[in-house]
Formats: sequence, structure tokens, C-alpha cells
Amino acid sequence: MDLFGLEGKVALVTGAGSGLGRQFSEVMAEAGADVACADIDQASARAAAAAVEGLGRRGAAIGCDVTVEAEVEAMVTRTVEVLGRLDILVNNAGIADPRALLLHQYPTADWRAVLAVDLDGVFFCAREALKVMVGQQSGKIINIASMWGLAGSSSLFPALAYNAAKGAVVNLTRELGLQYAKQGIQVNALCPGFYQTNLSRGAIDDPQVRATITAFIPMGRIAEAAEIKGPALFLASAASDYMTGQTLVTDGGCCSATRWLGILASRWVGMTGDGKGPAGGAGGAWWCPGCRGGGRVAGYPLARVMAVVTRVMLARSRLPRTRARWTGMCWSPRLAAMRRTAASEGEQLNWQVSRAVMASSQLM
Repeated sequence: MDLFGLEGKVALVTGAGSGLGRQFSEVMAEAGADVACADIDQASARAAAAAVEGLGRRGAAIGCDVTVEAEVEAMVTRTVEVLGRLDILVNNAGIADPRALLLHQYPTADWRAVLAVDLDGVFFCAREALKVMVGQQSGKIINIASMWGLAGSSSLFPALAYNAAKGAVVNLTRELGLQYAKQGIQVNALCPGFYQTNLSRGAIDDPQVRATITAFIPMGRIAEAAEIKGPALFLASAASDYMTGQTLVTDGGCCSATRWLGILASRWVGMTGDGKGPAGGAGGAWWCPGCRGGGRVAGYPLARVMAVVTRVMLARSRLPRTRARWTGMCWSPRLAAMRRTAASEGEQLNWQVSRAVMASSQLM
């Protein structure tokens, strides 16, 4: 048995024309499936379908605005008419907040526009696909959420509507997994982190922005777009047949950031008051570079990194002892001064990252 083979299957990918959607459509074809490539941009849908055909599989290009119920219904109907069935839905179409704003500044029109695509669209597409899958008592639905559906992003940049929608998609996935568990249908969510796509490269070309994002990711790098193929194939294939209502996170470790930042911070600032070494041990093993005349982390000025890390750590602290551990780690006067003077620089940097990230709906 080929656990990861999709021969004889038909996949429908929304938002297939660019970004991670293009990767999803390609991996389905590479594994043997025929693929319906749907996108609001019909030209990009045709290009994605042509790529599928170039891999030796049947491809169908479908123009669809996922916020319009009638168009979603027609998309699923056409998939079945042209390709014969529907086994896999990759519910990928989505957009990001058009502007990085705090809630008191946020226009209702922007909120509704993002939720219309990122939540209503997921609901409409899943509902129409399930009408087919229930009839055949089999199917796979992969809802594309985000790591920001599991944690707030404002430590780096505000994304109110996007995060709210992706969080809702995660819980919608749990509910659908339960509703259809006994009907041979598995519904799971895929939560990507930062990926480099054709849409995101312009947003992260700035060296400072790239360095900030890279420093935030525990693995220390932004993923290549093709790295999403493996997790997507797992959820589309028989390898995940005993998995439903679950969330698969592919974020380089970001959602483990509370623990990671605690370890990282202890290496930077885990000192005794005399600045000679970590508490309870001989000096020098994990001394704080900020207390030894400055320093850099991954080539980035420590003062700025510390400002960002401080915000992330405090924002993501789940337990009082975590917050206490952070605030009580280092009593170095130099580091305390660095924290104060870095605040304005860190705030400026956070907003610069925010502007760059929000420029692309496929960076995460």
C-alpha cells in the first residue's frame, strides 16, 4: 500500500494560482491526483492547471470568488463534471489585513472583507465539498489556517481580522472533524508559519525585516514555499486516515515560542547581580552579551532583538512564574538601561515588520 499516493483521486485547490496554493496544486498532481485549480484570477488558475497537466495529470481551471455562494457551488459542480469526482479539498483561498492597525483604528469594511474570504469562504467551500463527500462516504478536507490562528501576532505586527478568522478556522475544523468522523471524511487544519513565496519576496527583501522575522523563528530561517508540500500531502493521503479535527503546525517552532524564548532569554540574561555568570554556577557559561559590552544575535543588534523578545515573552507568558522568571533573571544595570533605550527602537522595528508582512497575504 502506498500511504502517500493519490492515484485515482481528484483534488480541488482554492487560491491555487499563486503563493502556497500553487504548491498545493502541484504536490497533489505529483502524488498522482487530478487537480481542479480555482482562483479569483482566472489567468493564474489556467497557469496552475497547465502546470498540473505538465506533470502528467488532468487539470481544470476554474474562476471563483469564494465569498460568493453561487460561485462556490458552481466550482464544486464543475470539478465533478470535468474530473469525475471530488476526494480532496484544499481550502486555501485567503487574504491578509489590508493595513496593520490597532482595534480602535480598524475600519469595519476591512474587518468584513477579510472575514468574508478567510472565514466565510472556508465555510462555503467546505459545505459544498461535503455535499459530494457525504454521498460517497469518503473525502479529505484540509483547511489552511495559520500559526496566527493559535497565537496573537501583535508581538511582531497587528493583524486583527486575519488572526480572528484563522482562529475560527481552527475551531471550525475541530467541529467538522467530529461531525463527519463516522462518514469516512477527515477534516484537518494546516497552520503554516513564515514561507517564502512569489507573493512574499518583495515584503521580506529588506535585510532588517528579514533579520527580525528570522530572529523570531526558532529554526532561524524562513521556509521555502515547497516545504509546505510534505505536510499537505500527509493530510491529503491515506497516511492521515486516523486523524481528524486536528491542527498540523508547520512554523519552524514559533508556536513553541514561550518555552523557546525562556531558554533563549536565560542564555542572554541568566546572570547573577555581579554580571559574572549564571545564578548558581560558575561564571562565563551563559553570560549575557549585553552586560559584557554589547553584542549581536544572528548578526542583529542585541538591543533591538531584546526589545522584540521582551514583548514576545511577556505577551505569550501563560503562567505567572514565567513572567516572574523573565523579570527576575538579570539585575544588570547595563541590561536594564538597554531595555529602556531599546523600547522606541523596538516599537519602530515592530511596525516596520508589520508593514512589510501585511504587504503580502501569503507570507504566513
